[in-house]
Amino acid sequence: MLTTSDILLLPYDPQFSRAGVQYACESLHFTYNRMGLDIPRRMTKIVAGIAFEMGMRRWLETEGIPYNRLGATPFTQPDLFDLALGGRRCDLKSYLIYNDKNIAALHADAGWALEAEALVPDDQFSSDRMNEHDLYVFGFVTAPRGDAAAPRGPGHFVHTPPAAQWANILHWQSLGPLALESNADRPLTVEIGGQDSTHAAVRERLPLPPRTRVPAQRDYFTVLYLAVPRPPQAQLGLHSPALGKPHIVEPKHWSNVWLNGQRLYLCGWINKHDFRRDCRLLVAGTPVRQYPRLATDNRALPMSHLRPMRELAELARQHAAGQRGV
Repeated sequence: MLTTSDILLLPYDPQFSRAGVQYACESLHFTYNRMGLDIPRRMTKIVAGIAFEMGMRRWLETEGIPYNRLGATPFTQPDLFDLALGGRRCDLKSYLIYNDKNIAALHADAGWALEAEALVPDDQFSSDRMNEHDLYVFGFVTAPRGDAAAPRGPGHFVHTPPAAQWANILHWQSLGPLALESNADRPLTVEIGGQDSTHAAVRERLPLPPRTRVPAQRDYFTVLYLAVPRPPQAQLGLHSPALGKPHIVEPKHWSNVWLNGQRLYLCGWINKHDFRRDCRLLVAGTPVRQYPRLATDNRALPMSHLRPMRELAELARQHAAGQRGV
């Protein structure tokens, strides 16, 4: 059984948000929108997941706990595993807490987490993506939800062009020499990101003088996102010879996806076999401590039933020394 003293409080580094935003921009079109979220909330959820992974890896490295990278997860295949402990693949399950009341409660007493649910989406749990002895690791990321126009952080405003036209879903072909044009009265620097002919990620930053069409330097087969540090006050046009009609981005079409993270909580772990034995089904709409209601059916286990991370760390050390694993 987990106790409050077993929960690890990890510092939040803004670098986690920067890496998470970049990954979210590139991977959005390749993720499964299980919860039916709008684009800004989907991207913020991805950012939080990357932040949790980076925080856990930093803790492992600081503590000298051996782990394996199974290969960096391609952004086009975001559900692959890329972390193993004690010879077992790890599926990291983090929950973003953005409600001010819940953040205050968790920050005041980490024991708040013990009454939350360790959740695994039912369709994901029922798949064969994990072996019975692979591991679930659970935790929380706290970050207040800032105002879109006046974010509580540096701000990273993103627009994703319609995938049907700009992600080349049906025909893999060059979009032609792309160009951007801003109608703003002041210069604006825009980052454009997508894929090249080999499906690899490409991105560049283009300084846009007012009302001047500026060509991109790379050959894009997809445009996955446009990003700016502050919301533009005028239209921006994205031009593709292959598509003909330009894509016009209005000021209201930009979303701030920066995560002003505060803390990471690394709670505990359990293997899939034991989770299967002890979990119960919570149907969509069920309220849980961390969320007003579940968007989908989930398998659930009280967080207090998990095993401590310090125990997993010791098992990982034993495995690295050639002894029995988890």
